[in-house]
Amino acid sequence: MLNESSIVLIGNFNPSIFHPEWFDRFKILPIQEIQWAEGEKPKISEIQNKDRKVIIEEVPPLIVMPDRADLQFPSIKITVIPDRYQCLATQRENFSLMKDVTLKIFTLLSHTPIMALGINFHGHWKFIDDSNEILKSLFAKKDEAFKKTLGDDYNIQGQIIFRKGNQKISLKFEPSNKIQNGIYFGANFHSEIETRRAEQVIQIITENYEKNLNDTIKIVQALLGEPKETWIPKRQKP
Repeated sequence: MLNESSIVLIGNFNPSIFHPEWFDRFKILPIQEIQWAEGEKPKISEIQNKDRKVIIEEVPPLIVMPDRADLQFPSIKITVIPDRYQCLATQRENFSLMKDVTLKIFTLLSHTPIMALGINFHGHWKFIDDSNEILKSLFAKKDEAFKKTLGDDYNIQGQIIFRKGNQKISLKFEPSNKIQNGIYFGANFHSEIETRRAEQVIQIITENYEKNLNDTIKIVQALLGEPKETWIPKRQKP
């Protein structure tokens, strides 16, 4: 049901640390992932635009600079700037690797100051019932008032925010731009890091990631019903 997940940290980071050699030295990623990324070269292409040629250079999969690190591996993508870390997986089968890589990184960088943590899940689903009617029933209980004011041709999207334990949970629903007559669903599980230390981040991820994943699936099933179809992004070719 879910086809994308990310872990986002807000704190103070040194992007230049996140070099492929560092990942290899501490066995943070399987060697095949690193070798693939290091072996990829920027792709240059020319496009004729009226009276001149336009040169397009695709961004290489590995960029490591003092103010930014972008690392595209076959299974996950890591982006780091001085105040933000993100590890992203766009295939369900790689969610565990994404989580484990983040845990390994911040076990090594245990003194990194971190202020907040977000565990995120996203999906695009098509349902048996009309998706717009599902969203209307969820967010527009007084549908007649909407019809009287807006007519019959309107769409609904919305956000629900609540707390569960020490996590603030934000749920977002809107018409999908990937599946015709589908619904996009996003969930953010936010935690403030009171100690400002990576050890607390590791504990929260370890204790909550799978629980948050299961809660997301239960929530979408309870609120929207069983999906008829899911959108699956194209795989990265290693």
